[in-house]
Amino acid sequence: MRYGPTLEGKTLSEAAVTGLLRLADLDASFANKSIIGLSVGQAQRVALARTLANEPEVSFCDYAFVLFNCLALEYGLFIPAKKFFKLW
Repeated sequence: MRYGPTLEGKTLSEAAVTGLLRLADLDASFANKSIIGLSVGQAQRVALARTLANEPEVSFCDYAFVLFNCLALEYGLFIPAKKFFKLW
């Protein structure tokens, strides 16, 4: 999770990492776990947290993240593709 931001000269504090993990419905202990020991759902949530750590302006999610749609819409994390293409 910390690697992406370092490419732009940024570092993530422990509080930022914990916050991103909580946003993905994971506890702070996941910051030190290997991806190999995670379930598929946990790995997907870690991937989402890693994406958000880079503070993207836009993020496209495929079908693997379909369960996040309701939460993402509720918290304003993304707009539906149909709406995006109407705006574009």
